[in-house]
Amino acid sequence: MKNKKLITAICLIIMLSITMTSAQLLSVKSAEINDEPVSANYTTIANNKEFYVKNANSGQYLDLDHGTDANNTNIHQWKYKGGKNQRWKFVYVKTVSYVPLYKIVSADSSSGRVIDISKGGSSNDLNVALYQYKGSDNQLFALQATTNRSYAILSKCSNYKSGLTVKSMSCSEGGNVVQYVYGNASTDNDEWYLEPVNKEASYGVAYANHNFYQKPDAYPFLESLEGSGSGDCANFVSQCMAASGIHYQNNWYVYKKSNSYHIPKTINELNKGWQLAYSSSWISAINFEYYWHRNSAHTDIISKNNLSAAKEKGYYNAGDIVQYGTYDGWRFKPKHTMYITGYDVYNKSYIIAAHTGSVNNKLLKETSGSTFKFFDVI
Repeated sequence: MKNKKLITAICLIIMLSITMTSAQLLSVKSAEINDEPVSANYTTIANNKEFYVKNANSGQYLDLDHGTDANNTNIHQWKYKGGKNQRWKFVYVKTVSYVPLYKIVSADSSSGRVIDISKGGSSNDLNVALYQYKGSDNQLFALQATTNRSYAILSKCSNYKSGLTVKSMSCSEGGNVVQYVYGNASTDNDEWYLEPVNKEASYGVAYANHNFYQKPDAYPFLESLEGSGSGDCANFVSQCMAASGIHYQNNWYVYKKSNSYHIPKTINELNKGWQLAYSSSWISAINFEYYWHRNSAHTDIISKNNLSAAKEKGYYNAGDIVQYGTYDGWRFKPKHTMYITGYDVYNKSYIIAAHTGSVNNKLLKETSGSTFKFFDVI
C-alpha cells in the first residue's frame, strides 16, 4: 500500500484547499510539522530530534539489540518497550547536491555510535548495525516523505536507491533490518513512521490530515468488520495519538501478526492477523472512553449548544480527542471517536478528522452528535 506519486500529493492539496475555509487553513497549518521538501524527492526534519522509528508494515520499532553500545551490534525490529535502545536521534550533517543528509545516532550510545550499512555499497541485503561515526557514505541518510506521513530512509552509499528495510516483510520480533532497493509500490516494509519521544500534537495532526482517507498497513482497517457496532473510528484516533508521541501502554496497543488480514471481515480474521488486548481500548470506542477517562489530564462532557465552553477551559486543543454519544447524568456512552486537528476561529468550532467515513477538516458543530466528551491526553 503506497501512494507516493507526486500527482497524488498535488490532488490531495487541491482537494483540501477547495473544501477548507481560509480560517480553517490557517488553523490546520499552525499545527503541521515544520518540514519541507528541499528537492523533488527529499525532505528535512527537525534537527537533533529523537524519535521512536516504527515500521510502516509491521508496526514494530527499530531496535538496537539488547541495547549494546558496541560496533557491529545488530539492528532489528521489536515491539515497543520504550527504552533508549529504541530511540534514534536524526542529526543533520550536510547537504550534497540539494539532498539533506542525516546521521542517525542511538540514544543508547554514550559515544555517539550511528546506524551503519555494513560494508557499504548499493547491494541488497547488506546488514544494518551500529558503528562508531566516521562520516562515510554508509552512515549518511536522506529522507523521502510519502503521502501517508511515513518516510523512506535512503542511504547515500546506494545513491539513495536503497534504504532501511525489514527483511522479508517480517511481522516477528527480531525481524532483521537490511538495506534493500526502494520503490516496490505494493509493499511498505521499507518505510518508517517517526514518533516523537514526548507528545507533540503537530505530528498527530499531520498524520490525521494525510491518512483520513487511507488504510495504513501497520494497523488493521475495520470498516468491513462484522457486527453492528463495528467501525474504524477509535482505531484511527489511536493511530493519530501514537503518531503524536502517545506511546503503547497497558491494554492500549495493536501489533500485526501476519500480512494476511489487513482488512479483517470477521472477528476470527482479526484475531489471526492482529494482537490486541482483551477488551481493547485501541479499537473499541466504549473501551477507549473507559481507558482514557482514567488516563487523561482532563475530561469534560459538554452539550452541542455549549461547545464554546470547551475552548474556554483552555486545555482542549489540536491533538486531543472528542467523542459524541449519550449521557444520562451518570455514564457517558460513546458512539463515535474523533481527533481534533485545529480550531476555526471564524466559525468558533473545533475541526476534526475521523474514520468510518473518511472525514477531515469538518467542523465539530456540524457533526451529528448532540453531547460530546473531550479528552486532554498527555
